[in-house]
Amino acid sequence: VVCGSGTVGTGSVRLFRRLGVKPENLLVYDVNGLIHPDRDDLFDFQRDYARADAARSLAQGLKGADVFLGASAGGVLTQEMVRSMGRYPIVFALATPEPEIEYEAARSSRRDIVMATALGQYPNAVLDLLSFPYIFRGALDVQATRITEGMLEAAARALAELAREDVVEEVERAYAHERFSFGPEYLLPKPIDPRILVRESAAVAERAIEEGVARKPVERRVYEESLTVRIGTGRETLRGLVLRARQQNKRVVFSDGLNETILRACSILADEKIATPILLGPEEAVREKIDRLGLDLAGVAVIDPVRSPRFEAYADEFFRMRRRKGIMRIAAARRLEQPDTFGAMMLHAGDADLMIAGVTTHYADTLRALLEVIGPMPGIRKVSSLYMVLLPKETYFLADCAVNIDPTEEELAETALLAAGMVRSLGIEPRVAMLSFSNFGSVDHPYTRKVRDATAIAKGRAPDLVIDGEMQLVTAVDAALREEYFPFSNLGKDANVLVFPDLQSGNLALHLLQHVGEAVLIGPILLGTRLPAHLVQYGTSAEDVVNLTAVGVVEAAERR
Repeated sequence: VVCGSGTVGTGSVRLFRRLGVKPENLLVYDVNGLIHPDRDDLFDFQRDYARADAARSLAQGLKGADVFLGASAGGVLTQEMVRSMGRYPIVFALATPEPEIEYEAARSSRRDIVMATALGQYPNAVLDLLSFPYIFRGALDVQATRITEGMLEAAARALAELAREDVVEEVERAYAHERFSFGPEYLLPKPIDPRILVRESAAVAERAIEEGVARKPVERRVYEESLTVRIGTGRETLRGLVLRARQQNKRVVFSDGLNETILRACSILADEKIATPILLGPEEAVREKIDRLGLDLAGVAVIDPVRSPRFEAYADEFFRMRRRKGIMRIAAARRLEQPDTFGAMMLHAGDADLMIAGVTTHYADTLRALLEVIGPMPGIRKVSSLYMVLLPKETYFLADCAVNIDPTEEELAETALLAAGMVRSLGIEPRVAMLSFSNFGSVDHPYTRKVRDATAIAKGRAPDLVIDGEMQLVTAVDAALREEYFPFSNLGKDANVLVFPDLQSGNLALHLLQHVGEAVLIGPILLGTRLPAHLVQYGTSAEDVVNLTAVGVVEAAERR
């Protein structure tokens, strides 16, 4: 039984027929009841699904039915209707934003139901993310003249086959190590599964070639190999993080609520459901600027620190935290008027999950205000920073390029371990290179000894971590060179985490990659803070803010 006779409903009927469902077993309903030949309000494309010999109402049509697919409106399916269906009923309630029946209501109506919605927070989320990007990818790569129904069938079969396979570790890690296996609550691969790109796009491309609509045929094996390479590229890595962030629904407070870049970023974040933004600033002024920019941020909270009902409680708590560090109660209240401090207190109080700040203030000043409230993690000497560097074919992580000018060997080791932990939390296995101008003792100098000692400290604290040094940058990223000259190195594959010996070298290398190598930078990502918070810098774009927020949301989820 299909409820909805628009393009989604009738398109699903055509796919059902291709997959072998007999026409006499298909009933299509809309707001006016059964699609039957006597109706005078049908379009020509709907008449192909008309049935004269079936129940005229949806409630009657569902009695004993095996499958319900909804593509209509919220609330049209009742618990009584679900209970009237056959054994082990399959209910796909795909209307948005409100499904035909709420997930909880359907599940409570009977225990044997197999349920899916188009809402990402429930099992079996039927999302555009599972289809459109990969169908278009396959079609574009073979220069298909059109997208056929056969290509859509190929995409559906690829997803169905993948759902029956073992789930890769990075997917389970993204869902707090939840175990997935094919069954009533796992009918579809999770959107962040990197294998979807290869399987679905290749299936679509192959079908396009078979049906003669591809202008650039390619052998499937060769095409799959090229897609597999793309999974490791910077853009694919970022896309995976954004998909993970969408699963989390984290609250992110932005202290620069009047800044145009932040407002444009928040519009994207809210629209793409990457995060739930909270803007700090005078509400009237913020709303006026939003209207002037023509942005849709109607559902985004705007908090004026001075007028917030939480102001006095925050001021009391901030005074308690800082009273033995030279601050008086009246001064604590004045500090809370500053959005950076207020935002940090929201984070401390659990009223936000992540904080993004710094676009309109000096980095050092903002960092100082932040650390006064949230401070470093227990056992951490100093916070540091990490940049995610997206190149056309690789993704690297660089530390520390923004905080510590001349770290000691202890601090350098700490930075390496924090960087590795952050990279692992993003679903990537870290391989750490401790950089210097020397290769494994080739130059004996205080600078190289510091890196050598830091490497030893890090290895002692994390014996299972893949880390080596000191080494030159070229040694870290050239496996052939290491194999020939330094076969004893335990890096294996090329390093993806590059730890610089000081801020000067790290910062220069970072901006060289950005401006000469045309890399996309995400960061600085603060490492070692007690709570998730990140600072953007002058000249940042809305895209930069969105990317950094996505990373922060994934980090916040991992810290739960």
